[in-house]
Amino acid sequence: MSSQVVDEILRRAQTDEEFREELRHRPDTALHGYDVEYDERQALISGDAERLRELGVDPDLALMADAYNPTRQNPTQ
Repeated sequence: MSSQVVDEILRRAQTDEEFREELRHRPDTALHGYDVEYDERQALISGDAERLRELGVDPDLALMADAYNPTRQNPTQ
């Protein structure tokens, strides 16, 4: 698994507002060039923190994924 890459994506999203918005609204564009597996990509796009933890992503960072879930009304920034 590429959980280190997913950790990197989530860390970048914490500090880079433009990337964070792209991840939320245009995830395919935001994730272009990152070597993540299908399950990780789907978990990132859907904001599935539990699945990300199962895939080996840092638990604290996995919680951040919910903020990029496009179905959330008020994302945490």
